[in-house]
Amino acid sequence: MTLKLGMPNLIELSDMNATAGLCENLGLSFIEMNMNMPDFCPEKISPDTLNEIRENKKIEFTLHLPEETDLVTFHTPVREGHLSRCIESLHWAHDCRIVIVNLHLTSGVYFSLPDRKVFIYEKYKDLFLNNLRDSFDRISDIAQQLGMTICIENCGDFGRTFIQEALTILLEKGNIMLTWDTGHDAKANFADSEFLMAHKEKIAHLHLHDSDHKNDHQALYDGCLDIKGILDFAQERKTGVVIEVKTIESLKESVKRLRDHGYVF
Repeated sequence: MTLKLGMPNLIELSDMNATAGLCENLGLSFIEMNMNMPDFCPEKISPDTLNEIRENKKIEFTLHLPEETDLVTFHTPVREGHLSRCIESLHWAHDCRIVIVNLHLTSGVYFSLPDRKVFIYEKYKDLFLNNLRDSFDRISDIAQQLGMTICIENCGDFGRTFIQEALTILLEKGNIMLTWDTGHDAKANFADSEFLMAHKEKIAHLHLHDSDHKNDHQALYDGCLDIKGILDFAQERKTGVVIEVKTIESLKESVKRLRDHGYVF
């Protein structure tokens, strides 16, 4: 079975045409647009530009919302601002014919006590969950109307009870799914795996990068991950896989190693 592999935006390439050229040359299927980089935000790239690349180079796109997006913050004006940007991005993504939108669910800030960390969102969990329901009801309804799936990415925090409770609420919605970020999972000593594997039918997107437990976003086969097992899972689930390394060199090397291992894409 052929894998559907993609690449992220790279800090070395701030031009979409250059990014698409690299994607095409490596034989990859899609690019994950990362809105943390201002060059890849809605006001900088028109849907016509992406759709022309799609037609000419046969490259698809997914969208990664800014990592600072916080749809549960207790500061209402801030939350409304993040919601507004999220909704604007969903409409832009629809015009770009993007159907997968990746989003972090932040654990928020914490107080460091002598013996433990206390997360503010856990301390005020009722307010946290109320904001969660309100925000995600709104963006889920819009995404549903636009035919899009929102995928919540693990960031080493899916082992926290209050995050699991939030995710359980979100996954009741048919168009909210999970992104399994394998490198984040490994860096957190696989603290996310139990929840992810208990809800594997909800995993609709993968971020693949290796980890030596201390550092993630390593080239594939440089760390501790079971690359074969992960790709077998992706093929079984028919999910796209972003090779989420951070440099051109490590992306090229990861692609070469996958081909050396017999993968076809």
